[in-house]
Amino acid sequence: MRTHIARALQSRCKAIRNAVKTYNTAAAQLDPPRAPISWEAISHIGFLEEFNLLHNTRQDIHKKPWSRPAERELMKLLQRVKRAHEEIERCHIAVCRLYTAIHDEDDSFKDVLS
Repeated sequence: MRTHIARALQSRCKAIRNAVKTYNTAAAQLDPPRAPISWEAISHIGFLEEFNLLHNTRQDIHKKPWSRPAERELMKLLQRVKRAHEEIERCHIAVCRLYTAIHDEDDSFKDVLS
């Protein structure tokens, strides 16, 4: 998954850098000017709540439930449990297919031997 994310970031890297450049230009023109952001800072952000640009907006994200670390961790665990249930369902289907394949192969061997 990390490799996939890294590749996706590389393919969109130019667009992200252009967005950073546009933001820095606009931030410098504000009164008072906002601090510029760098590509290095953005590339190390792990969750949207860590993105300081969103802290001083009309809708303060600190009030959002997902901005609290404990609740973010709970959401991650919930998603993992959901994916695990989906994987169990896929395993049940694979087991049924394997059983059918073994049964069919056994019938085929019996036909060939007879």
